[in-house]
Parts: sequence; structure tokens; C-alpha cells
Amino acid sequence: MIITLPETRPVIEQLQAILETGSRCAPRGLDPVLGCDCYGLIYWSFARAGIVLPPRVEEAEALFTIVSPPYQAWDLALFNFQPYQGARHLGLLLEPPSGYQLGKTTNGLSRF
Repeated sequence: MIITLPETRPVIEQLQAILETGSRCAPRGLDPVLGCDCYGLIYWSFARAGIVLPPRVEEAEALFTIVSPPYQAWDLALFNFQPYQGARHLGLLLEPPSGYQLGKTTNGLSRF
């Protein structure tokens, strides 16, 4: 099956605008301006591209699969924080290998 990926440019432009105006981290939030967590950023970005995901990461986990390089736009980056057992974090690759993430440690949206 061939899947056509949505255009990234409109989402990148919106994220760049949010980087300039600011964002905030809020657990379980779904909007980077009003406040969201790392999955909220994924949810919001995919929604901007016309892809509806479940509003909770626990429901969405079954939709994602591990992929091997080369990575492409719309792939997610999963970060495990050791030694914090079970601590995970998501980022979104829109221009691999670069992407966006939103978290407490960066005090909102940032590029990686």
C-alpha cells in the first residue's frame, strides 16, 4: 500500500509562528498555544494536516509502529529518559533529521 504523506510546509510555518510568540507546557493539553504536552503537539500537528488522532496518547499508541532509517517527514521521535523508569517523550520530525518537541525542560515548543 502506498501512503501519500501530507505537505509539511503549512504546519512548519504555524509551528515557527508559535516559536516566535511562545507556547506553554500543560499536561494532557492539545494546543501548543493554550498549553499541551509532547503528545498534544503531535495531535495538534497531525490535525493541521487533516489527520485525526485519538485525543489521548494511550489510545494512539496502537496506531504507531517502529520504523528504521531513513526517517521521513511525519515520523515520531521517541525519547526514553534513563534512569527515570517509564519516562518517555515524543518529538515530531517534519524536516528529518530536524523536528519539533514541546516539554517542561524547554519551557514550551522548541526545535531539535
